[in-house]
Amino acid sequence: MGYTTRIELVDVRVRRGRGAALRRYIEEHKGDTEGFGWTLNYVRVESGFLVWNAADESGKWYGAEEFARWLAGYAAGGKVILHSE
Repeated sequence: MGYTTRIELVDVRVRRGRGAALRRYIEEHKGDTEGFGWTLNYVRVESGFLVWNAADESGKWYGAEEFARWLAGYAAGGKVILHSE
């Protein structure tokens, strides 16, 4: 059976001067099969905020906690909320 995780990005504002580096990292690593790399297929930077590029925020988000810790280095504010069922 397994579990599902819902990741909510709530007003995750990209730190000033980090937008280009974040976009570059996403582009270079979104095909990675290790860790949270594949999650990067479903996010994008839009108007200074990180937003989902997925129809649904729920799924088998392996590496969700690692993703949230990594994102903290690029974020100036907002929340990453993880729900597991």
